[in-house]
Amino acid sequence: MSRKAESRRRSRYLISTEEQPRVRRATDVTAVVIWLLVLFWMWRLYSRVESPEVAIADLLAVIPSWLSGVLSAVYAVCLLYVLGLIVAVLFQWKTRLDAIRDMFLAMLGTSLLLVLLVRLVDGEWPLMLPELGLADPVPQFPITRVAMVTALLVAIAPHLTRPLRRLGWAVILLTATAGVALGLGLPSSAIGGIALGWTSAAIVLLIFGSPRGYPNTASIEAAMEGLGVPVSGVRLDDDQSWGVRRLIADSPDRGRVEIKAYGRDATDSQWAARTWRYIWYRDSDETLTVSRMQSVEHEALVTMMAERTGASVPHVLAAGLGGDDVAILAVDRSGERLSDLSPEAITDEQLAGIWRSVAAIHAGVISHGSLNADSITITEQGHQIGDFGFGGLAASEASRATDLVELLFSFSLLYGTDRAVASARAGLGDDALHNVLPYVQVPAVSRTTKNLADKPKEVVKEIHDAIAEGLQIEEEEPPVELRRVQPRNLVMTGLSLFAAYFLISQLSDIDFVAVWDEIQNANWFWIVAAFIVGQLVFVPEATGMLAAVGLPIPLWPSVILQSAIKFISLAVPSAAGRIGMQAAFLRKYGVEFSASVLQGSVDSISGLLVEISILLIALITGSLDFGFSTGETEWGIILLVIVVVGLAAFFLLRRVKRLRDWLSPIVGEAVAIFGGVLKDANRALGLLASNLGSRLLLAVSLWMILQSLGVSIGLFSALVCVVAAALLAGIVPIPGGIGVAEAVLTAFLVTFGVDETTAFAAAVVYRVVTFYIPSGYGWFSMNWLDKNGYI
Repeated sequence: MSRKAESRRRSRYLISTEEQPRVRRATDVTAVVIWLLVLFWMWRLYSRVESPEVAIADLLAVIPSWLSGVLSAVYAVCLLYVLGLIVAVLFQWKTRLDAIRDMFLAMLGTSLLLVLLVRLVDGEWPLMLPELGLADPVPQFPITRVAMVTALLVAIAPHLTRPLRRLGWAVILLTATAGVALGLGLPSSAIGGIALGWTSAAIVLLIFGSPRGYPNTASIEAAMEGLGVPVSGVRLDDDQSWGVRRLIADSPDRGRVEIKAYGRDATDSQWAARTWRYIWYRDSDETLTVSRMQSVEHEALVTMMAERTGASVPHVLAAGLGGDDVAILAVDRSGERLSDLSPEAITDEQLAGIWRSVAAIHAGVISHGSLNADSITITEQGHQIGDFGFGGLAASEASRATDLVELLFSFSLLYGTDRAVASARAGLGDDALHNVLPYVQVPAVSRTTKNLADKPKEVVKEIHDAIAEGLQIEEEEPPVELRRVQPRNLVMTGLSLFAAYFLISQLSDIDFVAVWDEIQNANWFWIVAAFIVGQLVFVPEATGMLAAVGLPIPLWPSVILQSAIKFISLAVPSAAGRIGMQAAFLRKYGVEFSASVLQGSVDSISGLLVEISILLIALITGSLDFGFSTGETEWGIILLVIVVVGLAAFFLLRRVKRLRDWLSPIVGEAVAIFGGVLKDANRALGLLASNLGSRLLLAVSLWMILQSLGVSIGLFSALVCVVAAALLAGIVPIPGGIGVAEAVLTAFLVTFGVDETTAFAAAVVYRVVTFYIPSGYGWFSMNWLDKNGYI
């Protein structure tokens, strides 16, 4: 039987089982994390039963009887569709044992979690077959059939052809919609079912991996004949990547042919990579293709345009669809990959010739996108630069510069930094190399190339120093900002969103008119007294800083500095503004910047230890009982999150060597400073006493404010409230803890029996007298310090 005939007789429903290695995909990790969060979110919505969700459920429930019958039929047909897929797989059990295992484990995991969740949330057993009428259909969380259908379809999806996978996603949506309309659950129950099923299946696929989704060699050979380029001897290339199957074949007219066959995962992989780079980096020329044919057309066009520049690149032989499952790009690629050859086999002139080809491509305003030694082959005629899949036309200066940086990085690993830079100077010229210097940064190197080096930062630094030294550059331009998004920005955004959610949930039920009435009717004698006490806190804050430094610094400017820090805190979140301001102040007294930052951190850590100790004493003595639910605030969940984050940080420190190497010197210097403080009893006691004294003064201020509102709690209770507000507001990176501090303080006052309206009024007044007013005159304090040369 010919290969063409063999390819036609293959299943049109299931992918080929030949040459399909199983791999663990990063998308499965992402799916587990995202769908777990969605499941938790939907459970929270279901437990609260928000009015919009009830309105949607009521709207779907009020349907004609004939439509109810249609939905019941749809609900049953979706189940039959899934059962049909299971039967189709079982008919090929000899070659589909892995698929059967995946489905069984996904069903088992989903069933166990279903029983656990439904019993926990509703106190019922999951309703498996409502069609049988064995039990009255009642809303449950999650909807059983939605979860089971989702788990089965996601588990079997890697074994299905694309049309069946698309139909499967439609079946999931139909099952969810019908389940809500038939009264089997709320919209949150349906989405929770999808989340539960997807999580279970993704965990199974993460453990065992899933087929790569490669098109088989027989169908590729038949497709090449259909595209007018008959080939023989189709065989796998040594270099493979996710979704794109690379093959080598022989053509009677063209000689050696390289074939890229874009299978079902190709679009996902390239779209994910392009989207990631587009979002993460500035001046990205990535084209966000949405189909495998678009990916092929894009690479073919960029390759042909690069060929027109006169550079040595492959010639495109064919580009098109090779059936429903594959898109093909064929080029006449010859020679051996540069990365497979020994350094001695390559001359300096050959390396310079490669750089000249790169310069020609860039002169045509074309970028490569993944320019490294793997994309270059050495031929009898010279070389070829291929793999333009991530290339771009009308490329920006940044994209072309990052091409050069990545190739410099790749050449440095193969031939050493000096040889790499010397060949670049010979092929590009000094001016081009001078222009690329601001781009010589780690973000300019792709993850694939960067992972080839043990210490990529050191390699990049060596390249930068070699270029600067070779070109005798004394004053260079500042580095170009390549990243559009910094990891710390994402963390701060996430924490800010959490803070906003926390604040809204705390204040949603407060009557603000009643709050204003409380404040108007307050005893202003107590409020004035609270304001005076609140300003005295600057003295122990100043003595705490002096104890941490251990130098003879005048007290009065140090006190003024504390009020200036309040103003800075409006712009810079948490303790960062205070530490930076103190560092600027201490430099005037001969303290090095790094040492002043660490000594400021010592003061902050001492304050943190005092605050944690107070909370622990409150918990041990029973003065504070978090429980799992205090009003609307689920402190048990918050504490669980803190524990999980702590364990994750410990795990990262244990497993990630780069993180340990970065933290070790910082921690070592901090420990040395702490040791110096502890050796001096006066400094140690002064540091702890100052931090405790500042908290006590704030507690007295809060106690007085409560007295003004006609409420009396113990001074220790007020201290716990003040400490908790400062601690949690400092964790969330919102300048000045605005909003967060008020919400946390309100929640803790309610915990101690204060009415919610009165608690919020007290929190607002407390923040006004201890933060907002001091922040106002803090601007004048900062100007005074600047005018008198203290900062």
